[in-house]
Amino acid sequence: MRQIAFAAAFAAALTATPAKAAFKDGNELLDNCKQGDDQSWAEMYCLAYTIGVFDSLDTLGLLPRSRCNFRNLSALQVKDVVVKWLNDNPAKRNQVAADIVRTAVIEGFCG
Repeated sequence: MRQIAFAAAFAAALTATPAKAAFKDGNELLDNCKQGDDQSWAEMYCLAYTIGVFDSLDTLGLLPRSRCNFRNLSALQVKDVVVKWLNDNPAKRNQVAADIVRTAVIEGFCG
């Protein structure tokens, strides 16, 4: 009986798929950001997502403001920096999109 229970648990562990830890990864974000014209739903989603993450990180104090230049920054600039980072780093697009936004913003504006 113990062997059957062990075999069943082992088989279940082998077939289990890892849980997705985030809602969106970089591949999905780039797909949204590259679709259609500037007025498409996907383009608006891309802009809203990147700005929402930026504002959240800033509000929570997770951006190094002391060495960054966020003065007169536009929402479009943030989105453009994120899209450029995604295009320049294809091997890292599987990362969590919110982490990518943070990395892109720091690399783009905190030089």
